[in-house]
Amino acid sequence: MAGKYDDLARSILENVGGAENVTSVAHCITRVRFKLKDESRANTPKIEALKGVIQVIQANGQYQVVVGNIVEDVYDAVLEAGGLAGGGSAAEDEPEGEKTVASVIIDLISGIFQPILGPLAAAGIMKGLLALFTYFVPDFANDGLYTLLYTVADGFFYFLPVALAFSAARKFRMNEFTGVAIGVALVYPTMVALTSGEVLGSIDLGVAGTFSWYATALGIPIIMPASGYASSVIPVLLMVWFGSLVERWLKGWMPAALKMFLVPLATMTVSIVLGYLVIGPVATLITNLLSAAFSFIFQLPVVGAVLGSALVGGLWMCLVIFGFHWSLIPISIMNLNTLGHDYVLAATIGHGFALGAVIFAMYLRNRDERFRGIALPAMISAFFFGVTEPGIYGVALPNKRAFVVACLSSAVGGAIVGMTGALMYISGGLGVFNLLNFIDETPGGAGISHMVFAIVASLVSAVLAFVVEFVIYRPDAEEGAPELAPVQTEYERGTVCSPVTGSVVQLSETADPVFSSGAMGAGVAVSPAEETVFSPVSGTVLSAMPHAVGILADDGSEVLVHVGIDTVEMAGDGLTCHVQQDARVTAGDPIVTFSKAKVAAAGKQDTVFVIVTNTDDFASVQPREDGPVTAGSPVIRVTR
Repeated sequence: MAGKYDDLARSILENVGGAENVTSVAHCITRVRFKLKDESRANTPKIEALKGVIQVIQANGQYQVVVGNIVEDVYDAVLEAGGLAGGGSAAEDEPEGEKTVASVIIDLISGIFQPILGPLAAAGIMKGLLALFTYFVPDFANDGLYTLLYTVADGFFYFLPVALAFSAARKFRMNEFTGVAIGVALVYPTMVALTSGEVLGSIDLGVAGTFSWYATALGIPIIMPASGYASSVIPVLLMVWFGSLVERWLKGWMPAALKMFLVPLATMTVSIVLGYLVIGPVATLITNLLSAAFSFIFQLPVVGAVLGSALVGGLWMCLVIFGFHWSLIPISIMNLNTLGHDYVLAATIGHGFALGAVIFAMYLRNRDERFRGIALPAMISAFFFGVTEPGIYGVALPNKRAFVVACLSSAVGGAIVGMTGALMYISGGLGVFNLLNFIDETPGGAGISHMVFAIVASLVSAVLAFVVEFVIYRPDAEEGAPELAPVQTEYERGTVCSPVTGSVVQLSETADPVFSSGAMGAGVAVSPAEETVFSPVSGTVLSAMPHAVGILADDGSEVLVHVGIDTVEMAGDGLTCHVQQDARVTAGDPIVTFSKAKVAAAGKQDTVFVIVTNTDDFASVQPREDGPVTAGSPVIRVTR
């Protein structure tokens, strides 16, 4: 219960410069990680003197308060004491340091779109259900309940610029409500109504579209899309970005007494006026050119739609691994807004079904209960809800061939979509709910025919993936698959075994200042020779993350197994945890698998630490000497 740590949380907040000095706060398995506006305002000696604080680390642009196993309670108390919006696990933090242009763009897109995907999917599911129901019961469209439900379905899409403005303002570190004001201006009824009036002039730019204006401002044409900016994407993002620059510049020199109202006034006026006159038309031009480019590729004779859809479908899960899939989401929304349909994400219809089928085949062939415990929820998540990350990282990728089978089967589904010309008309749910996105509700439109094509593509992807994987999968001989079987140990009460085969290294010789100083407790480090980490004790899992597991042993010792140094920054890429919090483990059970190659590629060390974090509760905690060690051999002895 977090109330126990309220005083500690308030003291930490006070000594980091107050809540107003905190940009964001997150946590890993032992540390509350702050990003501070000004680290010089933090009183590090006072924080380190607080009861419950082990140490303070300042690294990678973060102010890290090490509190050990009470980290989640302290973190919750910090959020409550400061009224802060937390960032959750530190695995979700943005990596510090230099970034490539591509990584910056992907980070921006994911940061802006991820918070709104839930309501966006919910609204899309409702729109799909209504379209399906009214296809079979047309008279329902005349009922008042239909109108109410359609408000649920379409309201969020219509006012999408407002939601995007809020999310973008937060990402661009701008006042969120100033951003909302910019978004609201784009869907203001008076401006929207202009597009239904007389066209005063227009310019035809060929593939870039025709640009018309319906009014002028001091003689300058107010150019707008024919449907206005409702449901638009790029215009509001560019306007909010521009507004954030204006706001930042104004705050840099304006007297404090005037900032409260003059900064928003000037920011809103400049951003909205220039937005309509310049930024909006430029954004519309960019939107049209992107749409034309994708249309050109997908409409190439003979192979365009089939090959393009197969590539998107086959590579989608690869894009998910690297986060590049976010770049296609705004393009899909843009296509829906400008064309009324989308063919880009339509090509991905088979990926969740293919992955789910692959996992199901493995589930049937593999009788290992630990594996089945991971596979079943991953299969349900992928097949029914289209959430593929658990299946990708936990099951398919470690088995390599299974991942390839899923990708190729998804590519076949994409090719069928391209061959049949199936299109998405709604941006809605994933998995089985994705099928509703293919219903065309426009009068005289395709109706449910494209949904039928999508069902065929999904079934072919799923059946192909299942049959191939069921035939080729051999649980006992899968090349490259992590060994999930337990190892024999010499564990007994009062001992802590080595979690991995390798070579024992004393903590003082390692490069992690928290562990090497002994601040977290006594223990050892092991330079691993293998990639499977086993439980060093029998007990109950206190905490479980991809890079670290905390266990309360039956003899009362609290043991932390930590894989690598600063591997939290890898966000789980290359590390898989095979246990859950509160689960019972036996010494020798596999708890984490990791990729030495990926850890090295990320510039991290793969040293595995095993620490008795409640060392002070014992009369003696004696680590063994350096040298070779096998997983399951005793490396620490504890005495009451």
